[in-house]
Amino acid sequence: MKQPLHSATSTPTFRLFSIKMSLSIWAVVAAMGVSGGVLGQISITTLGTASTQNFDAIGNSATATLPTGFKIGTDWSSGITATTLAAGTSGTGILTGTSSGGIYNFANGVTTSSTDRAIGFLTTNSFTSPNSIILAINNNTGSTINKISRVC
Repeated sequence: MKQPLHSATSTPTFRLFSIKMSLSIWAVVAAMGVSGGVLGQISITTLGTASTQNFDAIGNSATATLPTGFKIGTDWSSGITATTLAAGTSGTGILTGTSSGGIYNFANGVTTSSTDRAIGFLTTNSFTSPNSIILAINNNTGSTINKISRVC
């Protein structure tokens, strides 16, 4: 997981969250809160098989499309399926304490050339909480899924 970046100053107040993840389905959670009617979800067809997403394939665009099954927002119905900004950890486009709030395509390195990506959001006075990274999963295994593990 990318380590969260923090501002050394208190102005503007912001919170940053980014994620790279791997999901592991280990055994038999039908009550996961995801129904079969959700569109754009990840389909799990085999128990015990990891489903991974490192977000590196989204490219370097400020308006990158999120991978299938992912949204960012307060809930699935109003969630956004693309980033609104891009920033990196070095060079041109580096994330700073004066960066705008929004849904980010983060680069580990220079924004326009790094292939190591993560998604997240920066909360500021103009882009406020709550926000979440939402993943929709459809259980097509024919069995109950009892455990999903997030590995960052």
